[in-house]
Amino acid sequence: MDLFDESLRQPFLLIPEPKTITEDYPYLGTWRTISQIESIRGISLFRAKSAKAALDSALKVIQFGQRIENSGGVIIHYLVGSAIKKDGLLRIQQMIADTTLKEADLFALIRELDGFKPNKEGFTNALKVEYQMERTFVDDIAVGKYDAAETTTSAPERKFATINMWVFFNPTKTKIGYAQSARVIRDNMSKPFGNIPWSDLPVLETNAPIWKRLLSGNAIGDMLYEMQDPELKRLSLRKSQEDVNVTATQLLVALKIYKIRHDKLPKSLSELVPEFFPQVPIDDFDGNPFRYSPDKKLIYSVGPDLKDLGGEGFHKNSATYNLPFKIEF
Repeated sequence: MDLFDESLRQPFLLIPEPKTITEDYPYLGTWRTISQIESIRGISLFRAKSAKAALDSALKVIQFGQRIENSGGVIIHYLVGSAIKKDGLLRIQQMIADTTLKEADLFALIRELDGFKPNKEGFTNALKVEYQMERTFVDDIAVGKYDAAETTTSAPERKFATINMWVFFNPTKTKIGYAQSARVIRDNMSKPFGNIPWSDLPVLETNAPIWKRLLSGNAIGDMLYEMQDPELKRLSLRKSQEDVNVTATQLLVALKIYKIRHDKLPKSLSELVPEFFPQVPIDDFDGNPFRYSPDKKLIYSVGPDLKDLGGEGFHKNSATYNLPFKIEF
């Protein structure tokens, strides 16, 4: 844990340069474990009534996650870093209910959390490095470094690919598809998730018969793109989830201060303006003000389905769900 603390005193986190798209990153699992141990340390400090030290521990976890996002790795680095940040934010949300921190410390926490959203630098870097790795992968297939047949997803497709790769693979067209997707995500990263023009992404006939896809002249390239396309959407989804988590944490802290002062919750989030926020914070999924239900003691985001269900969270029988955050004070 001393080494963990020392790492956070350094200006940045540097990872080994990614070489191939098939590369493993075992250190990411180690970093996730280290952050979980730090989180346990924070819980122990909180139970020992060391509220400020516990809060600092949670902030370390968030900071560490953001450094992983910014480390210059491919998309998986951003996703792991985001998951670690979520753990730290969850710890703060849990601590706020019973915290003994003074108002000044809570105000400072709201301002400090501003630095963790939106992380455009980490998002852009992950997108850029991922695209570079995809280009290299396509070029390697073109010169025979990888067997194109191995990149397909079913036995019939492998059989056709083995017959004559060049009939079914157009490297230039494949790279153009990757570039178009990366550009759409990059140019719209400041927009709410629901406002991203997903229709601008390359359209592939994923349900077309194999013979029809082969006649397109780039069946293998299309299959490579199909494997990557969900990752890009998952990156945008995670970015919005992260912003929502930071915003919700800030709101819970502001509501805690309000409750301490007035011995009740506000009737609407507009009562937190302008002292805590210049305007009611925005839900990064639909671009509308964050939802609040004082009766249910909830603040919530509409989530990726963009449907306001009154704060109903995910459960196994639900196809749509919101992202609720309980007000437990």
